[in-house]
Amino acid sequence: MESVQHIPIVDSEEKKIVSTKSSVAIIKFVIPLVAVTLIMIGSIFLIDHYSKVTQKGAPEDLTPFYIFFATLMALLAIIFVVNANLMKLVNIRTRELQAERDVLQSQNEEKTRLIGKSQTLERQLQKSLYDLKKAERSKDEFVAMITHELKAPVSPIKGYVDLLLSKNLGSLTDDQRHMIELIQSSSKSLIRLIQDLLDVQKTELGQLKLDKQKNYLSGIISSTVSKIQPDLEGKRISVKVILQNNPSCLCDEIRIEQVLTNLILNSMDFVPKENGEISITLISKNDMAEIIVKDNGTGIRNDDLEKLFVKFYQVDTSRTRERGGSGLGLSICKGIVENHGGKIWAESEGTGMGAEFHFTLPMLQSD
Repeated sequence: MESVQHIPIVDSEEKKIVSTKSSVAIIKFVIPLVAVTLIMIGSIFLIDHYSKVTQKGAPEDLTPFYIFFATLMALLAIIFVVNANLMKLVNIRTRELQAERDVLQSQNEEKTRLIGKSQTLERQLQKSLYDLKKAERSKDEFVAMITHELKAPVSPIKGYVDLLLSKNLGSLTDDQRHMIELIQSSSKSLIRLIQDLLDVQKTELGQLKLDKQKNYLSGIISSTVSKIQPDLEGKRISVKVILQNNPSCLCDEIRIEQVLTNLILNSMDFVPKENGEISITLISKNDMAEIIVKDNGTGIRNDDLEKLFVKFYQVDTSRTRERGGSGLGLSICKGIVENHGGKIWAESEGTGMGAEFHFTLPMLQSD
């Protein structure tokens, strides 16, 4: 249990009050003492002078002594008046300091109460946060398990569909082929969605395994572009590769191909159906290699740039539903790149101005 520390706000004011009371006591003692001392000195002086006059046996003018005595009495009167006023002021100031002390003490008690309450709330918040993270992790583990179980029955379906389309089991009518191709397309989409869910959960649980080896990025880019050529058939989209250098990185080739594929396919979905342009540029800056995927598509609003890599976030819902997107691709890219020690971000000058996706990877020192 944490101890509540009291704030010593009142101490300084209490010291002032104690000091004031001490001063009052001193004044009450010193002023009467001074007055009595003056009276005694004056009396002794008068008696001494009167004795001398008596011994001489001659009368003497006592006017100066009356004046001195009157002056002494007036001085004592002034002292007593000043003393009375001073005591009045001291009493007023003492009451003011006591009132201030009471206010400060009340404030101190209130602050102490609030501090204790805030500490209690902080402990409750920390516990709630811990419980939330625990529940989130349990959910992720459950989704990962279910997703893995879903993948098991879907893979054989795709395998048998591919076998039917290969004509090894006999020829198909046009209608049969069309229906089986629909099954094939749907099974591919489902397998990809399941794989995306698995990748997201592995990333969030810290279970994404990477087979890092020395790879030249130019080779990975060329291989990726070759593999997406079937997706470009029948589309008027040009893909241009610009290699300014050929750095090597310690990376998982399959995962970096996955990042590139996701970015290129994402651009293909948003470029014009006629005269669409996509470029992949490889450059190096300091100790980082940078790959840029640029398109002349619909562009991205500034408000959406920071949200692009959030799980399930979709910029254009209507377009995404039309092409069957899940909103997981860019989130997966972010997880893969960051697990390689790199960064990923998007740039766009706005709607209709196209977009650029950048990601970096640490280069090997030999480069």
